[in-house]
Order: sequence, then structure tokens, then C-alpha cells
Amino acid sequence: MTNNNLNRFVPARITRAGKDFDYCPLDGDIPLLQFINTHSKRGTLQAKDYLTSYREFLIWSHEIKLIDDETSDILELEAYCYEREAGGILNKAIIARGNFYLLIDHIMHDEPVPAAIINELNDANDEANRHIHYVMTPYGLREAWRSPQEELAFPLWIITKSALKFLTSAEVKYIKRCHCGHFYLDTTKNRNRRYCNPLTCGKIRRSKKYLERLRSRQFEDLAIRKFED
Repeated sequence: MTNNNLNRFVPARITRAGKDFDYCPLDGDIPLLQFINTHSKRGTLQAKDYLTSYREFLIWSHEIKLIDDETSDILELEAYCYEREAGGILNKAIIARGNFYLLIDHIMHDEPVPAAIINELNDANDEANRHIHYVMTPYGLREAWRSPQEELAFPLWIITKSALKFLTSAEVKYIKRCHCGHFYLDTTKNRNRRYCNPLTCGKIRRSKKYLERLRSRQFEDLAIRKFED
């Protein structure tokens, strides 16, 4: 992999929340997988959820460019004014994230997807669609959101529509799971990518293998010396 290709694994962080904020990794290649990866190391003692408040969800949405600066600022103020409603939106986001995770996990293991998951995703899609209308533009008829800057759920609607569009495409079969637990999309020519991020997980994995080989050689050398003695 060339240096130019590796550059995309070192994203320029948008640190509007300050340097001390616990920013989550952006690995995953597409918004859907990045969304799922905000809950890392699922099922382990090291599990960590990076979306524990609406503000964290908003910061993440802005950083992966689901929303622009102006929308982020307006929604942050809305969340401050309507804290309880913002908490409800966060709960919906967590449920949606879990459903997307389970859906992909079942697909990757070639297992039937429970009807309850599909029903909940349909409900989320219906809610998003209620806020879409058609408008004429210089380029013809286009879909547009209704007053998105006034809706706390706007980032969730975007991720829902984006996710379902991807999940109905042929690219679903290129989803892979890294040894760290993160999902990623393998778009390499030969589909031989092995890590969510070759500069972090890949480096750690290669270092471990190197140390294992080194220890193995040291053990063999020690055994040979003892045999010769």
C-alpha cells in the first residue's frame, strides 16, 4: 500500500470540542461502519462506548461530515435548551447502532436476520422519510430535508438513510471485521486488506508476530546450545 493510500488512515481531526475531549477512532471507511465502531471491543472487558451523550453523538456526526459547522452549532444549542429530547434521540441512535451491528453480524455469518431487527429499521427509515420532500433545482427534481437545522434527530436520519442505501448495495459483501473488532470496507483490488487501520491495528499485529518469531528463534537457539553442551 502506497503512502498516498495510507494517508486516508490518518484523518485530520476536527477538534472543535477541545484537545481534552475523548474523540473516538474514525476507522470504518463509510459512515455506517464508523457508526457501529463507536462502540469498540464489544463483549470484552475493554469495551468502550464513545457515544454516551447527545453532545458526543453530535461531535462525532460533525467530525465525519454528516453535518456542517452551522448545523452542528444550532443543534448544540437546541440540545442545551431541550436536554430531555436530546437524551431521547441519543437512545434512538444507540438502538439503531445496535440493530445495524446485529444485521451485519448475521449477514456476515450467513444467518437469518430476526424480523424484529428489520421491523425496527423500517420504523427508523419511515421516520426519516417523513422529513424528506422533493424540490426543483437547477439540476432537476431532487430530495431535500425539511428544516433539518431545527431537528435534533437530523444526524440520525442521515446515518439511517445512508446505512440502508449501502446495505441494499452489492458492496455489503466487502465488509470485513478486524481482529480488534472494528468493521471496515475492503475496497482493495484483490480484496486482501486485513486491518481496519494498517497504521494502528496492522502495526500492532505485525509487531506481535515479529516478537513471536523472535522468541521462537531465541528458544530454538537456546535448545540447540543445550543440546551441543
